[in-house]
Amino acid sequence: MKSLYKIQEEYVKIAEHLFEEDGELTPELEQLLNINKSELEQKGVAYAYIIKDLQDYEAKAEAEIKRIQAIEKRTKKNIELLKSRISSAMKQFGVEKIESEFIKLSFRKSERVDIENEDLIPDEYKTYKPTVNKSDLKDAIKKGIDIQGCSISVIENLQIK
Repeated sequence: MKSLYKIQEEYVKIAEHLFEEDGELTPELEQLLNINKSELEQKGVAYAYIIKDLQDYEAKAEAEIKRIQAIEKRTKKNIELLKSRISSAMKQFGVEKIESEFIKLSFRKSERVDIENEDLIPDEYKTYKPTVNKSDLKDAIKKGIDIQGCSISVIENLQIK
């Protein structure tokens, strides 16, 4: 079976030959066009099966990622729970440090900022990341509003059922 590239290349050659012959479609050219179309359909179906297999593989990979992320989340939660328990126990008994041959537990001081009400914080201490709402832009352009720097383009997405 020919590759899509070969099928396309042959189609272009046939189209060029038709152009050179002033658009006269000979029986030979018609036969070549039919073969190319048939080969394209066969190749298209084969590609569609491969795409479907890859989509199934992608879905399985996404499910596995979610499963592993759930394990990660559970593990982090368990780590924090165990840290909290040992920390509470050490504070309750006034123990600052625990040392063994391979492990050392101790406290270190750090600082953090606690925000009680973000609305009361002056703007000079805030950062903003502007985002573009493409849905609103699309609606505005469709209503006839001229917005510089953007336009609507129509694309065709291959659909495989």
